[in-house]
Amino acid sequence: MKTLKGLMVCMVTVLALVFFGCAAGAKIKTAATDQVKTLDIAKAIKAKTPAPGDSAVKPDAKIRVTFKKEFLPIQRASDTTAVFLIRDLSTDNLVAGVTEFDGDMATFKPILDKLKLATPYQITVQNVTGKDGIQLIDTLSWQIKTLKK
Repeated sequence: MKTLKGLMVCMVTVLALVFFGCAAGAKIKTAATDQVKTLDIAKAIKAKTPAPGDSAVKPDAKIRVTFKKEFLPIQRASDTTAVFLIRDLSTDNLVAGVTEFDGDMATFKPILDKLKLATPYQITVQNVTGKDGIQLIDTLSWQIKTLKK
């Protein structure tokens, strides 16, 4: 009974740190290395494709982010569209698709193979976990628009 009670206290402590500490932009000290890891997603991403504000995106363009070497993402079994949210701003609907990981890159693949023509989209990257176990709490968003023809 004592072990179960100790485990529950430990779980509550971890949940409180995650929800209250990290959400406020806190830093996490890892016990193994005693290094402070920031949770700022903008500092973990090296490149975004298509570029923010691009208004001539081909409907079959690859939507991807490249992470810096210091923060390599890991793919979890539960990852599908969790890393990317692609929103059609003309209808406010999400685009169905899957996220694929390859080294330092995460790529979104729409289920219908292409985005619609002459349509504005908002791309959001979220729920990224690095190989060191630190999860980036923040999100990073930018907008693009596909070609008219």
